[in-house]
Amino acid sequence: MGTSGTAGTTGSAGTTGSAGRGGTTGSAGTTGSAGRGGTTGAAGTTATGVGGTTGGTGTAGTSGGNPDASAGQVDLNGKRVLYIVDNPSSIDAGDAIVKQTLEIRGMVVTYGASTGAATLATGMNLIVISSGAGSSNYAPTFSSVAVPMLVFGNSGYKDLGFIASSGKGSVASTTLVSLVDANPALDSDVMAGVGFKMILDVRSTSLYWGTPAAAATKVASIMGTPAELVVFAYEKGAAMATGTAPARRVGFGVKTDSVQDVTIEGFKLLTAAIEWAATGS
Repeated sequence: MGTSGTAGTTGSAGTTGSAGRGGTTGSAGTTGSAGRGGTTGAAGTTATGVGGTTGGTGTAGTSGGNPDASAGQVDLNGKRVLYIVDNPSSIDAGDAIVKQTLEIRGMVVTYGASTGAATLATGMNLIVISSGAGSSNYAPTFSSVAVPMLVFGNSGYKDLGFIASSGKGSVASTTLVSLVDANPALDSDVMAGVGFKMILDVRSTSLYWGTPAAAATKVASIMGTPAELVVFAYEKGAAMATGTAPARRVGFGVKTDSVQDVTIEGFKLLTAAIEWAATGS
């Protein structure tokens, strides 16, 4: 995370005039927000004493800078995200946590309704689809939009053209997962050849898989079943089950209400997926 911006110093108070009314104190510059490219603190105002001397001006607070720089991460600062949900005025806890996860990396997130127009994606670097959004609403509008997309769960895979009609399913979240293809940009530093869980045992839920087309990058599958992909991706222009990818596409088989309970390995794969998608085309 970026460091906090330095607070502006307080302007010196004006000395007391003969009428006994002192100069007011210059306002302090505000502190830059930690970890989000903090804004520059405002300079303290000049204090003017009535009959007294003039107070000094507070200096400006410095910016917090790039939140990813110190961690050596892919720079996502300022990237714009359209987050598709069913109802932007009623956000559940899982979607709020995903939004916060994106914002911690300096991304600017805007909620959009699943019934919204394609113009919502104008100027965006990434579209995130909540697992709670109805694919019959968003798929006809956003499937052909040339903006990278990350989709949680698997309910929208067929409507988006990611998979054929019968190519999806679910398993218990305690099921082990393993890496399939060697792709450093999407694998993060998760160890190959080793089974791991995507969700902590404290949460009893499901993992969701899909079987994408042959051109997909196969990231992580149900262990021992490489065709059942929990995480997969399509590069721009790759042949999907239906049509070609108009921009990068990622399927991430965890529902948004389970993101708060993902394992370290699961979080690494999610972070890699966000970075890969948001910095592509």
